[in-house]
Amino acid sequence: MLDVRDIHTYYGLSHILFGLSLQVSKGEVVCLLGRNGVGKTTTLRSIIGLTPPKSGQIYFKGQEITKTATNRMVKLGLSFVPDNRRIFADLSVRENLEIAAGIKSGAWDLDKVHGLFPVLKRVENRRGGNLSGGEQQMLSIARALLGNPELLILDEPTEGLAPLIVRELEEQILELCSTGISILLAEQNLKSALKLANRCYVLERGQVRFEGTVEELAENEDVRSKYLLV
Repeated sequence: MLDVRDIHTYYGLSHILFGLSLQVSKGEVVCLLGRNGVGKTTTLRSIIGLTPPKSGQIYFKGQEITKTATNRMVKLGLSFVPDNRRIFADLSVRENLEIAAGIKSGAWDLDKVHGLFPVLKRVENRRGGNLSGGEQQMLSIARALLGNPELLILDEPTEGLAPLIVRELEEQILELCSTGISILLAEQNLKSALKLANRCYVLERGQVRFEGTVEELAENEDVRSKYLLV
């Protein structure tokens, strides 16, 4: 479904990604792992068009999207949930969701996102800025789902959340996975990544240092200690 080929991405003169390649198949959950500053977010921003690569190619369902504008990505079937969530703080939960509803036709509507995230129904009249961190993350994911994506891209979905909320969010993402949607996520929480993903890419200094199944990563103590443990 997604095929990233040998991309090089820069911020100004700073070279961040060095020939990075990855793939996501239909219905697969793939996780980018690594310490802070290794290029995980830049990889996602390159895919979604916020920081286009200077060289290399990105294909989605066989169509090259390397230079496609970000505002066209939802129509193509990609939705992005950034690490800062970017909800509208002054709008109610329901208003945040209604903005996204109907952008792209499909199975996801308000009733279905309320089924996945029941708390959003209970707090639908509360302003987005008054939600807890976990509720804001759920709202951000729900809003992305209303774009009816075939590929959902999540940047650090468990960052800054209490352990109890992390477990709840993990269960909801696993339920989402069971619907057949493809997911690409960046994550520092190794425990969450091993629970959610089918395959992992471990990044270091803008390059892929390991690619394999979560079982292979769990058994590879050398990779985990060299690139993931603090």
